[in-house]
Amino acid sequence: MNDNDELLIKAIKDLELGNYKQARDNFQIALSKNNENADSWVFFGFCQIKLKDFENAYNSFNNALKIDNQHSFAWSGKAYLLCLSKNYKKALLYCNIALNIYPDNKEAIKIKNNLKKTLSNDKKTQSEKINKIKIEDLLNSFNNMGTFEDIDKYTAEFNSVDLNKKEGLTTLTDLNHFKNIFTEKRIKLLFKNTLTVDEYNKILLKIKKSGKNNFKQILKEKNINLDEIDIFKKITLLILSYTDIEYKTKGIELGSYSYNIIRIDDRLSKADQISTLIHELTHHILSEIITQSLMYIWNSDKTDAIEAISDYCMFNNKFNILMNEYCAHTVQGRFLPFGYQNYGSFNALLNRFDKKDKKIIKYYIKLGNSYAEDITSILEGFIPRKWRYEIKQQFKEDFNRNPNYEGIQLETKKVLSLEDRVDNINKILSNGIFSIIANDDISLVRQFKKEYEK
Repeated sequence: MNDNDELLIKAIKDLELGNYKQARDNFQIALSKNNENADSWVFFGFCQIKLKDFENAYNSFNNALKIDNQHSFAWSGKAYLLCLSKNYKKALLYCNIALNIYPDNKEAIKIKNNLKKTLSNDKKTQSEKINKIKIEDLLNSFNNMGTFEDIDKYTAEFNSVDLNKKEGLTTLTDLNHFKNIFTEKRIKLLFKNTLTVDEYNKILLKIKKSGKNNFKQILKEKNINLDEIDIFKKITLLILSYTDIEYKTKGIELGSYSYNIIRIDDRLSKADQISTLIHELTHHILSEIITQSLMYIWNSDKTDAIEAISDYCMFNNKFNILMNEYCAHTVQGRFLPFGYQNYGSFNALLNRFDKKDKKIIKYYIKLGNSYAEDITSILEGFIPRKWRYEIKQQFKEDFNRNPNYEGIQLETKKVLSLEDRVDNINKILSNGIFSIIANDDISLVRQFKKEYEK
């Protein structure tokens, strides 16, 4: 036990004994040395409540949620404060989140029961009852927190290749409006209706079938004979089977992907365009996997709001962004000639991380490689050995230089199990949605939605 741990223990004892100012001072010193402990922020929040420093208490609970957005007692602490300010509906939402994370959070149960009465009966009387909930009870409940059982998973039917539809179930709620999304029911589904391995496999198959159907449709409508077009046009048709392409003529960026559109610089050689298109298509397919997963969890068809939320869930976490980039480079490298693999944008992101993140980064590389394995399997159904030979010939034609084998050294054979891949998708979605609520980022998600509506 180090000095900081001893200081925290002393602060907690002072808090329990009612020495609130001394506890506050010790918490401040401890947190100035290490502010990455969610429990410390929660206890500090309780202390600030006792000192009637409600605004800073709310900020302390928010700080806890930035570290661990599934901290049940940070959510119930916020709910308690919202009750004091008579913001009952939001308090009820936070109680539901707290209880979905930890069903035995007794004070969240008490607050919720009183809130239900408040919202249905005499508000003045029930408000007084809420205010009588003791902060000591919150502390006791937090200290006695145990483990809770995993919630049963749910399996949905699958019988279509329409990526805009969640087939097999009837959607009763319009999930294109945020007022219908951030509700008690939807929060519960994040835990009770988590994605399963069976559903994940169905999503991969659905994405593969959808692309193949669209590819055949394009060939038929345009009367295209694949034997009469070059490899660049073939890859372009593959991309158009999934998403739109826009060409840019300015800027240093080779290509980009956002809001179901791939943007690529047409000044690039055909070989570079092929490489970039496969890279950006990987981003699109991984985004589609996340979106389809949320559709399964919420029993919803695809809407602009669902896609916007999925985007936020992927990009509000720097490790998810790094994983996404590694995945795209790995899939891209699978279809390029040996020695032309390039992890440039991944390395650029990697430089922004600290040495302390090394172990976490290794895990996310393995996660990115796992999703790359699944996406590669989808694309190998389109890109046969003949196409790969044609890609090699295109590279020989466009590049008068020797291959560089540095990039290929970043490839790995390590992958996660299917169960772990699915578990990570559930975490990406639940953590992202909790972050939207905790950080009041709904305005940012609305901006994403507007981009999809264009």
